[in-house]
Amino acid sequence: MFVIRYFFRAISILITLYTLLCIVRILITWIPGASYSKFARFLSKVCDPYLNLFHGMKFLVLGSFDFSPAVALCILFAASSFASRIGSGGSLSVGTVLGLVLTLAWTIVSSVLSFLLILFIVRVILLAVHKPSYQGSLLDQIDRSITPLAYRIADVFKGKKNISYKEALIIASVVIFLLLVLGTFIVTKLSKFVTII
Repeated sequence: MFVIRYFFRAISILITLYTLLCIVRILITWIPGASYSKFARFLSKVCDPYLNLFHGMKFLVLGSFDFSPAVALCILFAASSFASRIGSGGSLSVGTVLGLVLTLAWTIVSSVLSFLLILFIVRVILLAVHKPSYQGSLLDQIDRSITPLAYRIADVFKGKKNISYKEALIIASVVIFLLLVLGTFIVTKLSKFVTII
């Protein structure tokens, strides 16, 4: 029994270390020219086979934003938590597994929603401050990615009235915030319920 616990503790530590390597790999891709160093090439060999399993999944891409690295990291965190729970002598039941899967799924969904909420709020603030000409800039790319989604969400609540981009962003922000609050409440209650099973 002790051997199994130590084995799963070791697995949890290894998964956590691998997760950290993947985080560093993802961050390095954001720095121009950094991918050519020896360390970056090492990380590429170690991390890319796993990260590429999620790359290219259409439902994880919203405009120019690719959420596949976030999903890959969430799965690693869940695997580490699962192994750690077994290693610490925690009970392993169908309910516990269901609770972990439910929590993992909500973590992924809430991460994407939180990211979108931040984008929407930042755009509302920038629109309130001033309207600069930003064609071809990062803001232009962000707008092209989030405008269809903001209007799709706002269309549900606006009725037949035409609304501005700023109003669509505000409505979408409120809806996403409410989804996050309600989703967190529901998932917390469901996780507690299924772990009893």
